[in-house]
Amino acid sequence: MPLLNEYRRCIWWRLPENEFERQCGESNKNAMKEIVNSGKASGIIAYIGDEPVGL
Repeated sequence: MPLLNEYRRCIWWRLPENEFERQCGESNKNAMKEIVNSGKASGIIAYIGDEPVGL
């Protein structure tokens, strides 16, 4: 998947494909903002020791 923007990359796996494509753009951006602003964990960061190495 091309790296279009941070919201597209972070939301695509959270939605069924047809819903993701239907609301592509600003709607997906707003959906990701809602997830982040909810205060719940919204992603995973991998560590080796104390160093973050990926997500």
